[in-house]
Amino acid sequence: MNTLLLIRGLPGSGKTTLARTLEGRITGSVEVCADDFFMEEGEYKFDPTRLEEVHRKCQQEVRVAMEEEHSYVIVHNTFSMRWEMQVYFNLAEKHDYQVQVVDLFNAGLSINELVERNVHDVPHIAIKRMWDRWDHDWRLKAEKVEDKFTPGNWVGGKG
Repeated sequence: MNTLLLIRGLPGSGKTTLARTLEGRITGSVEVCADDFFMEEGEYKFDPTRLEEVHRKCQQEVRVAMEEEHSYVIVHNTFSMRWEMQVYFNLAEKHDYQVQVVDLFNAGLSINELVERNVHDVPHIAIKRMWDRWDHDWRLKAEKVEDKFTPGNWVGGKG
């Protein structure tokens, strides 16, 4: 069965490093992240007014990868809250992909260390906000909402 791997974590936690390492080692894999859509002429240019647009593009690229039946689709975004993953859960269900989630959170680092490590110059205050709103219990929250994700293809799910 094909697999969708969602890698979530704060800026500087190693999401991109992990995703690119896996893509290089897993035949038939493709990696996608919203940050790639902020690249202009080889330079990262974050624009908060484009967040919705770049996330739509990321989701579209994942949909296309699934339609092309890549065996392993890797998406690495912050995903600080469960609802940010829901569209990917829905795509996986529609295209019969099993889902795996790797939660790096802070990778054992302090906010100051994350600020130093992240390559996009995300400031301390922004990382602190993400840290404070982090859904550690994203699976439990899925059970509390009407549109919960519970298909049999969810690796690590109940039942």
